Amino acid sequence: MQGICGEVWLTSALTDDEVPNALTLCCSLRRVLTSRKIAVIYSSKVSKALKEALNYGFDFLFHLEEDRNSAGLKNEDFVKLFALTLKSFDKCVFMSPNMLVVKNCDELLDQGKDNFQQFIWTEKGDTSVILLRPPPSLPYFDGGAPV
Repeated sequence: MQGICGEVWLTSALTDDEVPNALTLCCSLRRVLTSRKIAVIYSSKVSKALKEALNYGFDFLFHLEEDRNSAGLKNEDFVKLFALTLKSFDKCVFMSPNMLVVKNCDELLDQGKDNFQQFIWTEKGDTSVILLRPPPSLPYFDGGAPV
């Protein structure tokens, strides 16, 4: 099954404080003329006005219900797990909202395989950029109950 979003750049903005960073990342991707769509994961902690700003800047928005984080993961880890379960895209590069793109790097999406299998949660591990491809074997998870 092919995702409706195709290949995308993905970031997150879970609070009002993170929205400016996510929008700056989005603008930097557009400035370097990315050929891919840009998406953001947001939570209900983002105010209505700033959600509208996200809607204006990004091609796709995905809502994350943080109360589904029953394992008590850090938000940055929970967001990446949530991203892995989205079936809306074929492949994405998840980028920390604290990043700034200065040169077109669309070739990251041309990589043959994802690097999530090599992803290890550690306090010292840097996962600011990670290539994800939703595996067909995971259940669909939209932030609510798994389907």
